[in-house]
Amino acid sequence: MDAELASPKQSAKQLLALMDVVHARFHIPPQMLARIIRESDPVVTCTEGRIRFEVFSACASVYGRLDLLDNGFTADGMYKGTTNVDFNADMLRALHRVRAKDGFRLRVGSEAVDVDIDHAAGTQSTVVEKKVDLPQRWLRGFVESGVAQSRMRLALDITAAEAGRFLRSLPRQKTSARSMWVVPAGRGLRLSQVEPRQNNGVPLAGAERLRMLEPIVQTAKALKVYVDDKTGASAWVLAFDDSHFSLVLSPEVWRGFSGEGQTLAALASSSDRRGFAKTKAALAWGDSVDVEDLASTLKVSEDEVTTYLSILAAKGVVGFDVVDGAYFHRPLPLPIGDVEKMQPRLRGAKRLLDKGAVRIVSKTPEVEADVDGTGCTHRVTVGSKTSTCTCPWYAKHGLERGPCKHILAVTMATQTENPDVT
Repeated sequence: MDAELASPKQSAKQLLALMDVVHARFHIPPQMLARIIRESDPVVTCTEGRIRFEVFSACASVYGRLDLLDNGFTADGMYKGTTNVDFNADMLRALHRVRAKDGFRLRVGSEAVDVDIDHAAGTQSTVVEKKVDLPQRWLRGFVESGVAQSRMRLALDITAAEAGRFLRSLPRQKTSARSMWVVPAGRGLRLSQVEPRQNNGVPLAGAERLRMLEPIVQTAKALKVYVDDKTGASAWVLAFDDSHFSLVLSPEVWRGFSGEGQTLAALASSSDRRGFAKTKAALAWGDSVDVEDLASTLKVSEDEVTTYLSILAAKGVVGFDVVDGAYFHRPLPLPIGDVEKMQPRLRGAKRLLDKGAVRIVSKTPEVEADVDGTGCTHRVTVGSKTSTCTCPWYAKHGLERGPCKHILAVTMATQTENPDVT
């Protein structure tokens, strides 16, 4: 894609804000920071009507995305696809020098991203960033944050002026140890340490993470806040005339998205693989996936398409946009099978199955099974609404961070053609 950006200074500030996310560290051992920052590179996805930049903070507790909408750029050449590049010091310096009257041209290809800036003063800046490998923790984070966003609902909606006041009121020191709530206050928002009685608040840990929105809020039009009631993850979206800028926060600062495990149930699913493959083949780099149209094209129900899309999200083939309330085509740069290999609990569940450690005891009304652990046997119950296990992982986390390997193993065992029922 070869595109001229409509709002050069604003877009440059938004890209710099994304890089602030990349270099932010809210919970990570200092000795690991240099290596992780070296591995932190934006993923760029181009479609006919949108350019998306996606990043993670160094601790993987914040996902950031810039969506340039179709009125935010004019494209001469069309490139549809996904790449990932390294925004280095030269790129940052070039972005800092962009002014409102400058020309800002962005070229995105499969192997590089080029930025050409025609300064009003008559000088020019050109930066070329080459494709690089993404770290596994980012790949897992993309998958997990997308699943969390697919469950989110709109909770709060305020003007940008009120958003600016709220952001300036946030504590500058770290508040990671305190869990708070963001609640309505007149036309704006405020922090509260008391959970609201009505369903009109958003849980927030590490309020300092939101301060990364402050440098760009001045030119925004509104702030919309979405929440995942299952985990407490939240999305904070600044709406501009020609773009959206999103921060998605993990439920706790110490909980990076890469370890959430919300995708494990989908990855363990043995849903109709033919329908799954047909859904994947029908994706065509649209700005968003229309479930109704896709169901009509594939001649299946909308519920089936939604199920297939959730599996594709777990496998890194699609992302989710909370503003559109829809999936978008964005295959991560790795084979689908590698996503499953990156999940330790899923690998552990498959090992349990391979060595015959799962014994189904009953299948009605819920599946009950004994699963051999280390020096003990765990009792697992898998139901239509919830599942339980007697292992230490479940005792500590329940299902909040996804199922344990024993629940996964039993789920996978019940999906085999002839499970061993005693």
